[in-house]
Amino acid sequence: MLISKLCPKLKDSSGQSLIEVLIGVAVAMVVVSALVGLGITSLRQSTLNKNKQLALSLANSIAEQLRLYRDSNSVTDFPDSASGNCLSYDGSNVVLCGSFLDYPGSTVFDYMVSSEPLPAGVALSSRLLMIQVRFAISSGYETISIYSLLSNWNEL
Repeated sequence: MLISKLCPKLKDSSGQSLIEVLIGVAVAMVVVSALVGLGITSLRQSTLNKNKQLALSLANSIAEQLRLYRDSNSVTDFPDSASGNCLSYDGSNVVLCGSFLDYPGSTVFDYMVSSEPLPAGVALSSRLLMIQVRFAISSGYETISIYSLLSNWNEL
């Protein structure tokens, strides 16, 4: 009663302004939540793309190291198999792999080199290498693969 005498405008008010404020706050919360979700998704995608680029760079580096190994030795040092072989390269030797090699850094990169079955038209003195770089993501692992044909160019 005292309030209605002091503020006559509030006497006819039925609380609609409070509902309007609550609706406004709810809309603002939805907008802020959407922006935060978009930011988190963008950050995750950016990190994934950065890791994919690093993995591709590492795979290309491994392919180049294997080409150098082939140049100083022989392509026949890479075993030939119809079912493929898992090989590891430690910078100086190509060996059958028992475990993956770790790439130093905050993200662990594993790589393996497989001698895939030779496609039609590829001579037995060539090796088709599949180089995979695998790295951990929140839902498991992501794998980047590149393929390289190592021919025995010294004998051509």
